[in-house]
Amino acid sequence: MDIETRHIAIALLDSGGNTFGAAELLRISRRELVGIIDRSPALQTIARGSGDLMVEIAEKKLAEAIRNADPQVLAFFERTIGRAQ
Repeated sequence: MDIETRHIAIALLDSGGNTFGAAELLRISRRELVGIIDRSPALQTIARGSGDLMVEIAEKKLAEAIRNADPQVLAFFERTIGRAQ
């Protein structure tokens, strides 16, 4: 993996796979970033996988906060759980 690809991979991971955020970090247009990703199977995998990873991390943090009985998280969870059902 060359240095440019590494920088893009890091930006994608830092932005949770969000191409707008990654492009902003890299100071390039989103269109340019998407073109680069389209030409790189490795970056395509990172872009898809980083979003899934961010969801997994968020779910783990939410579960931990619920276990710790964080009052703000419990209130949020109670308010939003009905929407998902």
